[in-house]
Parts: sequence; C-alpha cells; structure tokens
Amino acid sequence: MALAGKNRPYPPFRLILLALVMAVALAAVTVQVKKEDIALNLTHNVNKALVFAGLPLVSVSFDGRDGTVSGVLGSESLSGQVIEVAGQVNGVRQVDNQLEISTAVDGGIVPEDIPGMDDAEFENGFYVPPRDHPLEKYNLSSVQFVYAQLKLTDESLPVLERLGQILQQNPQIQVEISVHTDSGGTALGQLAASQSRADIVRYYLIEQGVKPDQVVAKGYGSSRPLAANDTPEGQEKNRRVEIRVLKDR
Repeated sequence: MALAGKNRPYPPFRLILLALVMAVALAAVTVQVKKEDIALNLTHNVNKALVFAGLPLVSVSFDGRDGTVSGVLGSESLSGQVIEVAGQVNGVRQVDNQLEISTAVDGGIVPEDIPGMDDAEFENGFYVPPRDHPLEKYNLSSVQFVYAQLKLTDESLPVLERLGQILQQNPQIQVEISVHTDSGGTALGQLAASQSRADIVRYYLIEQGVKPDQVVAKGYGSSRPLAANDTPEGQEKNRRVEIRVLKDR
C-alpha cells in the first residue's frame, strides 16, 4: 500500500537555498534599519541632555548604542561633564571621547557686548539680511551639516577654507557666523541646533588660523525666516549659514 504523499515532489535545493538567503537578507535589513533608528534617537537625546545641562553642544554620532563625541572645548572640566551627561542618557552603552581641548575657543567677542548686534530688519514678516559689506555677499550656501550630526559635510570645507583665508588677510574685520533653521521641531531644539552648528563653523575657522576674536557664533533658530515654512523649498531656503560684518576698522 502506497503511503499518502509518497510521490509528492520536494522543493529543489536551489529554491530552499534562495529562500534562506532572502530571509537572512530581510532580517539583516530590518536589523540595520532598527540600528539606525536607535542611533538617530540617541543622538537627539544626547544633544537635548547637553542643552538642559547648560553644556556646549559638540559633534555626537552613534553606531547603534555606541557613541562618539568629538569637537573642540575650552577646558578638560567641560569635556568631562559632556562625557558624563552623554553617558547617562538612557540607552547609551558607551561613549568614545574624541574631544579636543583648546583655550582659543573661549576667546572672542561676547555678543551681548556689541551694541545693536541683534537689530534686524523684516519685511512682511520675513528677514532682510544686511548686504552692505562685500563680505556679507560671500556665498555660504554650500556650507551644510551631516544629517543628525554636528559635523560639516566635505563640500563645506573648501568654502570655509577660503573664508578663513580672507579673514586672515583682513585681521581688522570681525564677523558673526549666523546659522538659521526651518520651523521643524521645538523652539528650544531649533536654537540649540543652530547655535551648536554656528559654534562648529567658528571652531573650524579658528583651526584654519583665524583669530578667535574675529568670529562670533550665533544661532537664531527659526526666528529669522527668508521664506514661508509651508513648502520644502521654503524650508530649504531658511536652513542657511550667513555672514554679518560687525567691525571693519
């Protein structure tokens, strides 16, 4: 008596192998997506923790739950506080400290000491940037930051290197590097993100040889829009880096 199903053909070995490969690949993609989500969330939470602790924002990046903190700070004590706060954020496994210490980053102009520095002109609710000085026309549209990181893109560096050369050749000029965001997120987050990015640009210029007292870093968040934030084009226009000349004596 023949057993039921005795002559049922088995799937070819290649089909079984293909199914296994596809299953493994799908699992790997799922794990990678989850890992990137965790990294992005931890980066945001660490930056937020630094803001609430009153500490300067630095470049934070994560590979899963393992973070790397880099940038330039003015003292070892600040560095230790940043690492401690970052390590205490829920979900962080370990933090690699790649912070550099330079007293130069604490030097420079104090924005509050400059009369009229925060004066701004608006037209129909939109900010009108000053363009009186030739240097204020310098195009910084290529200065961008790596997504979810306080890190300049490679395309930003040649533009900032040229700006650094101009400032070194004109030591009498003092400028404000202002960074602006679109309206996405909270007001606190916008200000924190824009200020930290302005600091990154200032630090880079100092590393190129620009005198610390020539550059002020100022983040304005979304308070000075050039366009409406209700379209992607308007949002992109509002995310920008600008130069304002404070002195040219």
